[in-house]
Amino acid sequence: GLFGSRITVIAGGKEKEITADETYIKNSIINTGEVLVKRFENLMVKDDDITEDEIDTIIEYLKTLK
Repeated sequence: GLFGSRITVIAGGKEKEITADETYIKNSIINTGEVLVKRFENLMVKDDDITEDEIDTIIEYLKTLK
């Protein structure tokens, strides 16, 4: 699964490897396009109506995927 894995991203025009943790996932939902997984386009639509509880639910679900 995604959660806890190491991924290569482009952030601020620079490539780096990070862990897909709660902070990364939450930031990716709130600030779409700020940090992109290498070789992926920014296709995520920003949803200003998503709540903190909904984001937390998504993260908890991602933790269960193997």
